[in-house]
Amino acid sequence: MQNKEFCFCAVSLGAPYRKLAVDLASNLEQVAPGTKLVLVTDKAQEFDGISTIIALQHNHTFGYRPYNDKVFAIEAALQRFPIAFQMD
Repeated sequence: MQNKEFCFCAVSLGAPYRKLAVDLASNLEQVAPGTKLVLVTDKAQEFDGISTIIALQHNHTFGYRPYNDKVFAIEAALQRFPIAFQMD
């Protein structure tokens, strides 16, 4: 059963953070089955086959701090769900 009322969203740039995103999605599936994680990442294809993750390709613009990328994650999540919780 998929929760269509809300989602979580995050930015995952770099291999260590992509691994953490997979762990986060696994934990969310245990405590909130069917809840999606909208993920802005530098390698979206790594998340193919993980049904709880909506991975969107994003190329970080150098010169800007990574926290600015959170805006893209929130925007993408709110285009798909009425409520989004941004995870840091």
